[in-house]
Amino acid sequence: MLRGDLHHHFNADPVDGVFVQHSIGELIDRAAACGINVLAVTCHEAIPYDGDATRYAAERGVILLRGMEATVGSEHVLLINFREFPQGKCTMADIAAAKDPGALVIAPHPFYPLG
Repeated sequence: MLRGDLHHHFNADPVDGVFVQHSIGELIDRAAACGINVLAVTCHEAIPYDGDATRYAAERGVILLRGMEATVGSEHVLLINFREFPQGKCTMADIAAAKDPGALVIAPHPFYPLG
């Protein structure tokens, strides 16, 4: 059975890294300790990790999904498993153009407006 969390940040996030203190390794370790075996790291407008994090997660039994939290207008949208991610702030048209059948688009906090 898969047990996952699809919305997490770590200390290299360009926005939330100001107050998020844990590293990606610590996040992966905690996920594994809690029995989470699928994890999407969704930093704001960036993917500040590489294949080392993916390998580290796999060694601990965690599937690490590539993700990003994009800003569309004044709202956030999670983009998971895109081959190519839109750059920076984007539009729904940018997301639609980049999305393929294996990608997910999720509204992480639809009732929490930024503006």
